[in-house]
Formats: sequence, structure tokens, C-alpha cells
Amino acid sequence: MRQVLMLVGGVLAGFVLANVAISALYWWHERNEVPPPPHLAFLRGALQVKADRIDFTSLNNGNWSWLCLFGPGTRPVDFVRTESARRGETADIQIRDARPGVPREIGALGAQDGALSVVDPLGYVAIVLFAGLEPIAGLKGPVCAERKDPVISLAGK
Repeated sequence: MRQVLMLVGGVLAGFVLANVAISALYWWHERNEVPPPPHLAFLRGALQVKADRIDFTSLNNGNWSWLCLFGPGTRPVDFVRTESARRGETADIQIRDARPGVPREIGALGAQDGALSVVDPLGYVAIVLFAGLEPIAGLKGPVCAERKDPVISLAGK
């Protein structure tokens, strides 16, 4: 009988400790929010001026060769792979999902989703997925910019 009580007590103590650990992780995460990726922070700042165009000249201190904005229904990863191959580049893609909630599969973007892909001169690609940026939600297909022409117009969408 004593062994059964010890077993039940051990299981109960383990359950309590696991709940305390999970609660501590949630508490830590709520108080230590990860800042948005720098490319997304730049995009949000550019959109706050309510302009119909975005000048990407100073993005990443000018250390990029081409970039694209993607609106709903587009497939950023597929497009970047195809465009990189067309340019004769090898795309080393890193994806950061900054959309709220549980990370979702990356295929076609949802109705409120958008993405920004930035390719640096060495061919490294950062794709940031985001939600809730209304001017981007109106884009039809990918809109790209080159380093020599760093402005994307949102007016024609």
C-alpha cells in the first residue's frame, strides 16, 4: 500500500511541476516578446507615412540586391525560387513567420497575409511573413524592386 501511495504522490508531484514549468514559460514569453524582424519593422515604418509608394533604399543599410512584396494568394517561396533560378542565383531561403497564432504551412498566403522577401548580394534570402498590413493586402501578385530602382508603388497595386 505504501508503494502505491508513493507512486501516486510521485505522479501528482510530477504533474504539478510540469504545470508550474509550463506556466512559467507562458509568463516569460508574454513579458519578453520577440521584436519584429528588422525588415518587417522597416516596412511598418514606411507604411505609417500613408504614402502610395515605399522607398527601400535604406533597408538593411542598402545591403540587398532585389526584393519583392507579396499580397494575399501569392506563393512567396515558390516565386523566390523561380526568380532566383531565372537570375542564375542560388537562393538560400530563411523564413520568419511573424503572423499571430500558431505558425502555419507556407503555401499561398491567406486573405490578410503578406510577405516581404529580401535578397542580399550573396544570394541569401530572408522571407518575412506577416498579417494585418492593409496596403499590402491589396497587392495583386508579387511586386519587386531592384537596388538600382528601390521604389515600389502601391497605387496601382
